[in-house]
Amino acid sequence: MIAFSVKGQEEALGYLERTRAENRIPSLFIFYGPRGVGKTSAAFEFADHANDKTFRSLVHPDLIFVAPTDSSDPDEIEEQQNESLKNRVWRISESPNFSIRICQIRRVQEKLLYRPYSAKKRFVIVVDAHRMRVEAANAFLKTLEEPPQDTAVIMTTSHLSSLLPTVVSRAVLLRFRPLDKKVISMVISEKTGLNKNDAEKAAQLSDGSLTKAIELAFDEDKNETRKNFISAFLSADKKKIYSSWPSRMSERELIFTVIESLHSLCADFVFASNGMSNNLRNPDFADRILKFIRNRDVRHFFRCEEACLEAERALNLNIESGLIRDYLIEKTL
Repeated sequence: MIAFSVKGQEEALGYLERTRAENRIPSLFIFYGPRGVGKTSAAFEFADHANDKTFRSLVHPDLIFVAPTDSSDPDEIEEQQNESLKNRVWRISESPNFSIRICQIRRVQEKLLYRPYSAKKRFVIVVDAHRMRVEAANAFLKTLEEPPQDTAVIMTTSHLSSLLPTVVSRAVLLRFRPLDKKVISMVISEKTGLNKNDAEKAAQLSDGSLTKAIELAFDEDKNETRKNFISAFLSADKKKIYSSWPSRMSERELIFTVIESLHSLCADFVFASNGMSNNLRNPDFADRILKFIRNRDVRHFFRCEEACLEAERALNLNIESGLIRDYLIEKTL
């Protein structure tokens, strides 16, 4: 029995261990679920375990890594990805503006023309596969239609519906669930040394995402953006909402934070409407949330959650942020 360092995903990790033990690793996995719950870490650990620790250093010709980037230069991209692996940071950037380009897929295809160097099973790990450009996805589909027998592909995504249906239909889907708040609090304390009280507060606001919890604990800009936007939205004053929305395209990561904050707020509206106030994702706004939902139909809040998902997809497609803002205000107020 292998031991994963990823916490709180026993069901998914148990399935991975069975496929390894029974030597029936599929040619294509899709690990899906919220960001920051261990999908990519599990992918690398699984690849390592499947090869008897061959990939422990993460620097190996049979371990191929693909991540979204803002560069179109293949050599620069390769350098960025190698640096990312060296530092064990799975994303070159969190910016929604980054994408997986066709030059990256062509580089993968070139490498797959040759037999594995020494590993029992070569692995291709594609992070944030929903950020793959259309032409890149179509090119990659050709590889997935006739995968090399000695190669396994793992794609990770927080937006399963954004992947090509023809890709999804070929994959074994493995769901990674939001993490328990106790797990997040414990991991934050272990990894960062944050005191127990602050770690618990960050975990409470995390929506089950370790990444989000760490951001809210240490990134003052994102935390302030979240508070200002939620406060403005709960006022139901469009002028305040407009002024709290990051306006510059250079602030795309803060725009993503706003959309993510509204998504969690809409989930809170549903919880509160069903008498589940103990489950609020934004407990620091509990009183205002309860006031906001009075005389409002809970079915509207479900539609609000869908609108937030559409807004995230639009941001990933580089739709102008003002249009996304106007769409959300129209659909959610």
